[in-house]
Amino acid sequence: MSFVTVEILDDADRVIPDAIIPIRFSITGNAQIEATGNANPADMASFKPPQRNTFRGRCLPIVRPIGKAGFVILKAESDSLNSGQITIITK
Repeated sequence: MSFVTVEILDDADRVIPDAIIPIRFSITGNAQIEATGNANPADMASFKPPQRNTFRGRCLPIVRPIGKAGFVILKAESDSLNSGQITIITK
């Protein structure tokens, strides 16, 4: 399992603590998005969908490898921000 922290940053690379931004996740490779979270105790949304609002500028997708080892690409997108991605190597 990979726990990937997503942060909304300002121009000085500081987390924006009041950012509540919806983030959509997609994945390619031999893995799946097992859950998403944001540590907001008042957020009663399901953990299963591949999207999550940030809370205090952060959210967390959890990636679970399936099948063969290899490279997995996790992409994060939002309507109001640039997209980002990370490559995860599974074994």
